[in-house]
Amino acid sequence: MNRSLSGDTKDALANELPTGDAVRATLAAALLAYGVQRPEGWLTRRLSIARALHRLWPGATIHKTPGHASFIVQCTGSIPTLAPIEQMKRSRTQRRMELRGAFLACGSLSVGKRGGYHLEFVMHADGLAERLSLLIHLEELEVKRMMRREHLLLYLKDSEHIITLLSAMGAYITVLQLEDVRAVKETKNRIRRIVNTEAANLDRTIDAASSARTAIEAVIDAHGLQTLSPALREAATLRLAHPLASIAELAAYCSPPVSKSTFSGRLVALRKRAAGLV
Repeated sequence: MNRSLSGDTKDALANELPTGDAVRATLAAALLAYGVQRPEGWLTRRLSIARALHRLWPGATIHKTPGHASFIVQCTGSIPTLAPIEQMKRSRTQRRMELRGAFLACGSLSVGKRGGYHLEFVMHADGLAERLSLLIHLEELEVKRMMRREHLLLYLKDSEHIITLLSAMGAYITVLQLEDVRAVKETKNRIRRIVNTEAANLDRTIDAASSARTAIEAVIDAHGLQTLSPALREAATLRLAHPLASIAELAAYCSPPVSKSTFSGRLVALRKRAAGLV
């Protein structure tokens, strides 16, 4: 599922190439700069990304690596380079296109077993981590760092931040999917909280009713039901007759009906009488 989510996101972004020479050059430069460079060319595991670079850079050729599900793209002529960072600060469109290229070249997206999100960039080239961190910071997001197998990783885990960054890249379909996942998760959590609360309330009701019945039975055994006042006699009779009813329900059964606090007070009086028997 995680591989499909990340792969589907990359395929969608790679298939929707921008128009305009400047942004297309920015995307091509980002793919080449942030990707894996081999002596024979630029390496990618996804055919959609290889085709995107082929479309962005006329004259590029694609070769499948022997025995591996990956592709080598060879570019001829003048290779595009990343624009100065000051230009990226001024141009949000180009900045976001570079973020898209970085994600296509070295990024991945996953949803954990517990529903948490994780978006990361594996930095293959020296000197690019600071640049990419700054570009993400310009989107008012903070990226974290860690080392894995001698590679520096830049990553985000907060779902709101990931959705913001994906939106900046133009991955709107994935954003909708993540929003759906989050909505389902929040709904399940809300239902779980309601069920747990109701179960806890029911347990408290049963415990309180059991305690009240024990006290009433003790008073009746010691003095008899008829020795109680009419109000306490009615309360004792109703509690024994309706062992699972709530206080509010028992108060409504009284003739005439009384308030919940009044009926609760009568049960307290019966418990006090039972306590005096000990």
